Amino acid sequence: IMRSAGHEHAIKQAVGLKNTVSSNGNPWSKADRELLRKLSTTQKTREFAIVGHTHPSKGIEDAVAHCEEKGHDYQIVPEGPRERFLTELSQYQFLVFLPRIFESYGRIAFEFLCMNGSIIHNNMLGFMLEDHSKLRGAELIDFAKDNNKYILSLVE
Repeated sequence: IMRSAGHEHAIKQAVGLKNTVSSNGNPWSKADRELLRKLSTTQKTREFAIVGHTHPSKGIEDAVAHCEEKGHDYQIVPEGPRERFLTELSQYQFLVFLPRIFESYGRIAFEFLCMNGSIIHNNMLGFMLEDHSKLRGAELIDFAKDNNKYILSLVE
């Protein structure tokens, strides 16, 4: 079971597996969905966010360079307790996420779109290859609820 269609494709190409299936994402708890639904209505008072992750593969340096080159007013939002972190992030219009290695899904991208933001990304983000990446806010949160049933059916 692969986390996304992009992940499934990469594994098939790299390893040659034929018996794979995409889960279309992560399972999301009711509490997760309720928090994202609440944050989806947050007023966007800031422009560009970059997640302050310490691992170089997350591309923080590339995101900073992109923002500086484009003249964007950006903030690096440090990771912390989940609810506080997402509440802070929900205030931004754009998330700049330029991972250096392929992200099989990219949970933060999903969460940011649930909060009605937009993402500046590269082609290293599996979530953005999914059909449901075109959804925003409540529609994407509802997709997550329905997709939980699909994920469970894959493991039964």
